[in-house]
Amino acid sequence: MKPRVAIACSGLGHVRRGNETWVASVADALHAAGTQVTLLGGGDDVRVACPFVRLQNFPRESLLMRAWLTWHQRYLIEQRTFARSLVRWLREHPHDIVHLADPALAWIVQRSARSLGVRVIYKDGLLLGPPWCAKFDFVQVLAPFYLEQAKAEGANTRGWFVLPHLVDAEKFKPDYAARTASRDAFVVRSEEHTSE
Repeated sequence: MKPRVAIACSGLGHVRRGNETWVASVADALHAAGTQVTLLGGGDDVRVACPFVRLQNFPRESLLMRAWLTWHQRYLIEQRTFARSLVRWLREHPHDIVHLADPALAWIVQRSARSLGVRVIYKDGLLLGPPWCAKFDFVQVLAPFYLEQAKAEGANTRGWFVLPHLVDAEKFKPDYAARTASRDAFVVRSEEHTSE
């Protein structure tokens, strides 16, 4: 029987950054490959082919929180409120694997993993390294270098694996003409392409 996979990201649906894009892309790819996957996010502005569930949370960018709290405080509140909803959801909808990249969210869910019967995979996209990653049985790092570095530091990397952020190398190839335009500067140019 194929594992039931949940991929959760509190910012998905109301924040646009790399992790939100990555989780949506991976969930859609797994869904297309026949994996039973559910994507969970904190907002409702999500367009994916796989099943999506919006979980209750206090978004970090809400006007009320922005007026009174620092970014770090707002982020932690978003993570904690989303984690509470995610743990409740996992109790009601058992899954075998939950993939998380936000450290606070991952740690809260990890502490409930045994009672939930779920394996937590933590993606170390912030490069918090072996001391933090040791809290998790399964860790995704983004390049072989990080796995080798952890081994060199003596970390137990038995449940670690490498899966990079996938990039369309044709779409995001360097503009060598712009790079060679000045001998004193390195220029990176980006163009937005849409398929609509």
